[in-house]
Amino acid sequence: MKSRQLLAAGVAMPLVYLATLTLGVALFPGYRVLEDQPSILGGPDAAQPAAFNAGLVLTGAMGVAGAIGIAAAVQAIARNPVVALMGGLAGLSLLLASVGLAMAGVFPLPSPLHYGFGLATFGALTPLLGAVALWRPGGSGKAALTLAGLFLLILAFVLTGAPPPFAPGVCMMLSASILCLNLRQRQSMQGANGVR
Repeated sequence: MKSRQLLAAGVAMPLVYLATLTLGVALFPGYRVLEDQPSILGGPDAAQPAAFNAGLVLTGAMGVAGAIGIAAAVQAIARNPVVALMGGLAGLSLLLASVGLAMAGVFPLPSPLHYGFGLATFGALTPLLGAVALWRPGGSGKAALTLAGLFLLILAFVLTGAPPPFAPGVCMMLSASILCLNLRQRQSMQGANGVR
């Protein structure tokens, strides 16, 4: 599979999660979006937990594909070893978070494996590492600044415990999508210019 296809999966990751969350909420009367953890949508009290859990596994799979695409694309286009390293680490952080997300779907609450050994926590680093990987001296830096802003937003959510509970994960997925989309665009520009 080509890195552009893998990156496309990463771009779609937050959309798949949003559809999963929307379906889970629709099937769980009484779910409080601003107060309840999303995990309960796939737990024993949910009317149709399999639908939500399958969506988590699919979202995790999209993230794994995107992570591999990030690592491959950055290695192919980076001219600086630090950028290549940061891009590879951004891919690794997304990979770990995505495996943790898929584990949440495979092992729904109350399984002790539901939280996937805390792997999803690594996703908080994806926007920061991605921002460093995308930053170019002399470039506009819009995507890098957006990713840095999403990292600060995740940090604020985590430190303050501000609602809603799903916000840090959504910020991580949005950052993965932005990173994947930007890398796809850079691949297209390099391909159009004959640079490989």
